[in-house]
Parts: sequence; C-alpha cells; structure tokens
Amino acid sequence: ANSRKGVIPTGLDLDTSIGGGLAAKELGLVLAPTGRGKTAMMLNMAYAALLRGHKVTYISCELSEDALGARLDKLLMSAIRNMEEFLPIDVVSVVKKFGNSSKSRLMIREFPSRDLTVPKLQAYLKTLEATKKHKTDVLFVDYIGEMRIPTADREDLAYRQLASELRALANKFEIPVWTAHQMNRGSHEKLLLELGDISDSFALTYVMDVAFTMSAHPIEFAAGYQRLTLVKNRFGPTGTTIPVRFNGATQRFSSADTVSMNSAFRAKAIELNKEMPSELALGGNTKPY
Repeated sequence: ANSRKGVIPTGLDLDTSIGGGLAAKELGLVLAPTGRGKTAMMLNMAYAALLRGHKVTYISCELSEDALGARLDKLLMSAIRNMEEFLPIDVVSVVKKFGNSSKSRLMIREFPSRDLTVPKLQAYLKTLEATKKHKTDVLFVDYIGEMRIPTADREDLAYRQLASELRALANKFEIPVWTAHQMNRGSHEKLLLELGDISDSFALTYVMDVAFTMSAHPIEFAAGYQRLTLVKNRFGPTGTTIPVRFNGATQRFSSADTVSMNSAFRAKAIELNKEMPSELALGGNTKPY
C-alpha cells in the first residue's frame, strides 16, 4: 500500500512518474541554468496547488513580493481568459469571485539574499499559523542557493546540511517542500542536463526525494520549448523526459509533445537563419537531435 500522505500534484506531466506529486515530509528540487524560468516553474506548481484549494506559502530570496504577485496575476488572468472562451459568463463570474475570496490561501514573503535560515523559516510558518490562520499545506523556497549557507569545511557538505535542515522542516510541519538551485555556466547550451551540471553541490540531491532539470537547445528555448528530465526519483525510474511549452506573456508552462517541439525548432531555426549574418547561420542541420 502507498503510505505517502498529502500528495500535492505539480500540475506537470511529470506527476505520473513521481506518484502523483510531492507528499508530506518530502523534498523536491528544480534545477536549471540562470534565466531558464526556475521561479516561473515553481509559481506554476504553486498555482496548481492553489487551484486544488491548498494553502500555499511562497518564500523568495530573490524577487520582491510585488514582482511575484504580478507574475501570479498573469497566470490567473490567462486561466480566466481561457475559461471565457469555453464557459458561460455566469460560470466565469463564479470562478472570479472564488479567486477573490481565496487570496488568503497564498502567502508570499520576501527575505534578503543570504539572510534566510531554516530556523527563520520555521518561525515564519508558525507566525502565519498563529496570526493569519494560514496553516501551510505546501512550501516553496525560491531558492536554496540564496539562503544563508551553513559553515562547513566544504561547500557540498554545507548544501547537504542545508537540504537536511529543510527536510527536518518538512517533517516537523508534515508538508511537501519545493526549492530550486542553479546549474553550471554553459549548461544553458546543453540539450539534456544531468546531475553533474549542478553548480555547487552534487550532494544536494542526495537528500531530495524528487529532482528534475529544465533544459533546451538555445533555438528550442527561443521557440518557447524546454524539456524536463527526472534526475532523482524515489518513487520510480529516473531519466524520464517530457517536453513543455512556456509562454512568457502569461508565465504559464503547459504540456507539449516532441513533434510540435521539433516543428517549432525547425521554424525558429529558419527564422533565425534569415535574421543572422551568413557567418552565424545555422547551415542545413536544424534537427535538435
């Protein structure tokens, strides 16, 4: 029997490979190069949890509360616009009212870079519970590399200790905890990202239950596509890769397939060929594989 409790889906196709999502007392990690959308990915997962009526706490050590709120607004408004195309206006009105009444389910808090520690995080979660009646169902920490790193002889050991402290927090509050980490320079050029591309600490993933990378050929990325690859999975095989589409205007990740991704790649490659000087042209090979 499955003993995992409180599983909260990510809203991604990866859910089918990780037992439906992340459960209470579990740690999840999003790995990507700079500028690839780690924050957008975690906001999409937070949004998926909100849609299911969960109380979400989102901690940022990088972006301001206003900036994060604006991104989530884009996600919400894009969903409402989609509904307006398919649903009667009275149904959309009910959904809008529900959204307005449900704002208390999301708490966003900004901490200065390198200031946040796990004890501070624990105190904040307790304060939310006591003063706001907000008992966190799922926690997002954006991101672990911007927290205060513990003192240790080696950086990898420091990150492992920090991840272990986050696991203890997940256990104490009996909630799933998602965080993110940055990958090596140059990894943005790679088609598939592996554990060796983690910039600071391979050891970080030892403590995680689930970890996935976000990767893309630069032309795929320009066309709005990426692939997610499971590099750590306590609940099934690793190596599963799924294509996703990202819309920067709405901040939304959505399901994609390899055929459409390859088609978009070829179209973008041809478009870039027209724009680039001849010495930078891609030549005849526009296949991503």
